[in-house]
Amino acid sequence: MPTEDNKAIVHRVIEELWNEGNLSLFAELFGPESLAATTEQHTQNAREMQQSARLYSTAFPDLRIAVDDLLADGEKVVVRYTVHGTHSGVIQGVAGAEAIAGVPSEHDPFRTLLLIPPTGREVTFEGIAVFGFSKGKVSSFWHLLDELELLRQVGALPMVGSTPHR
Repeated sequence: MPTEDNKAIVHRVIEELWNEGNLSLFAELFGPESLAATTEQHTQNAREMQQSARLYSTAFPDLRIAVDDLLADGEKVVVRYTVHGTHSGVIQGVAGAEAIAGVPSEHDPFRTLLLIPPTGREVTFEGIAVFGFSKGKVSSFWHLLDELELLRQVGALPMVGSTPHR
């Protein structure tokens, strides 16, 4: 598939799927065998990706993603982006085993999933994603979000240099 077509698909993922909230586009834009991965070595299939997108869309109903850079080479497209939104729903964050509140993670017994209640705070954080393509659909998706900045902005982490209350 031509590089420009792959770039157009990434633009549709960002504009239509994320910014407009049309989560039904997963079936059209992502192949059934597509996998997403993060730096935590956690992978998701297309159905799980759609569930994660639904969680973010619920936590940030006014979520907007702006493309800062978009580069393509053959079957790969890399996008650097900035996310803006208002924290209006529960965020599911991940913390180490020393976390006081939360529930055990299904994927890692040494981690805890934190449920962060809505704060009403506006957030801005950045990310980068690498999309792989096969047969005109997204076949792989790797991303890195500045989750520490997100958690800091919603008050789940202390500011650098501050001492948490015990």
